[in-house]
Amino acid sequence: RVKLEKTSPQDLSITGVISDIEFNGVLIKYKVDLSNSESIHIIEKNDGLSRHIIEEKVTMYINPRDIMQF
Repeated sequence: RVKLEKTSPQDLSITGVISDIEFNGVLIKYKVDLSNSESIHIIEKNDGLSRHIIEEKVTMYINPRDIMQF
């Protein structure tokens, strides 16, 4: 699971820029563009508190145990 907040000391990080935001009731979906022309979609619970904006640079985090390699 990719997150916008660090929750573990083992979390790996990557930075990107928010290019799109979708509000869907209790969920917010962010599209984050990476420097290599790829993008990551992050879905978070809409808590009504922390909001990000388009063109904001963000750091995303993922725990190595959550990575599935094929």
